[in-house]
Amino acid sequence: MAIGLSGRYRQGETMNSFVRRGLAASFILVVVLVAMLIRGRSADSVEENTATGLRYLPVATLEAKEVDRYHVTKTYTGEIVARRTSDLGFERNGRIESVLVREGSTVSKGDAVALMDTRRLEQRLRELSATETEADAVLDELLAGPRSQELRVAVERVNELKAELRYARSNRERAAHLLEEEVGTVDDLERTRAREHQLSAALAASEQSLDEMNEGSRREQIQAQQARVEQLAARRALLRIEIEDSTMRAPYDGRIAARYADEGSVMASGAPVVRIVEDGAPTAWIGRPRDLGLEMQIGQAAAVRSNGKEYRGIVAAILPQLHETTRTTTVVIDLEAVSPGELASGQIVSFDIEREVQGRGFWLPSSALVRGTRGLWACLAVSEIREETNESGESITIGLLQRRDVEVLHATESRVVVRGMLSDGEQILGVGTHRVVRGQWVELIGV
Repeated sequence: MAIGLSGRYRQGETMNSFVRRGLAASFILVVVLVAMLIRGRSADSVEENTATGLRYLPVATLEAKEVDRYHVTKTYTGEIVARRTSDLGFERNGRIESVLVREGSTVSKGDAVALMDTRRLEQRLRELSATETEADAVLDELLAGPRSQELRVAVERVNELKAELRYARSNRERAAHLLEEEVGTVDDLERTRAREHQLSAALAASEQSLDEMNEGSRREQIQAQQARVEQLAARRALLRIEIEDSTMRAPYDGRIAARYADEGSVMASGAPVVRIVEDGAPTAWIGRPRDLGLEMQIGQAAAVRSNGKEYRGIVAAILPQLHETTRTTTVVIDLEAVSPGELASGQIVSFDIEREVQGRGFWLPSSALVRGTRGLWACLAVSEIREETNESGESITIGLLQRRDVEVLHATESRVVVRGMLSDGEQILGVGTHRVVRGQWVELIGV
């Protein structure tokens, strides 16, 4: 009994599977028949439109004209660079007394930026001025020579020594005579001789001094003193320069980009205190391929764009080395008629250049392109153009749309250069490609 029930169950399962397969086959057959019916009606509709003159979708076409060369515009980017940027510091060590600017401050050439303590320099200047005054006085004395009073004193001194020398000689002669008479002593004679020699030497020195006073100061002494005076004057001038340099001033018109130190900081020689960026004279640094960069000439007019505005200038330099990262040549353009603060350092700018490309192709509007297969592009060309009569009895020109696969060679915002299965003079659908499909008959306007 159990075996009989199992056999019936398997027989019922097989029957159900057969029924299901039959229903699926019937459904597929119905779908195919419906598709063939729709396609047949569509074809009949097209033939009917062609034969009976029903209304076609009007489209505007353009004539494809082949060119053997075309111009392309390349855009390169760069940045605004200030013509001059300086880190300002003091030339000597010292303590900063005050910093008169902050980040973003606008300064003019010669404006004070920071001050350094100058008390020690001022005291050294006073000391040096006193030494210079002393040297000047000595030089004046040498140039003026001795006074008349000094000459009289010198003359009187010479006469006095002469008189003393005569007296000493008399004493020496007397002592010698007494020694011969065996009355005097040898010591008395030697003493008078020493006195005579002493007075003779003093007289010679006094006469020489008198002669020098009469002749005036020696030329060598005057030159030496003049050199000392000039040396002191140079040291004083150098000290004044150091005091003047203790006031840091802006070397040109610009804006303060950074402030590195505050009041009370002890700065080493050359350490930066502020950074100043020149304002109103920017340059544009454009990176371009090396071959294009060499085509430009220094002094050539150029223009860059930033924020929708064009700025004109001239090519100031073409740097000889390649950029380490982009491997491009840097072209430096000095911009003209730029207001202060209008372009900031580091701002991005663009530069356009037009080049002629040798090659055959067709200029088409971008709206003429449609998606092709495998990521390619295509356009719709009109073929089998003929005259028909519409439903109003008017004569119209109709054509059949066919797809032409093309390759895009160059593209702009509104136009493209293509090559492919196009013929010179062929009518191309320029706009409204989304309203039609290939294989559709359309009415041609303006053909």
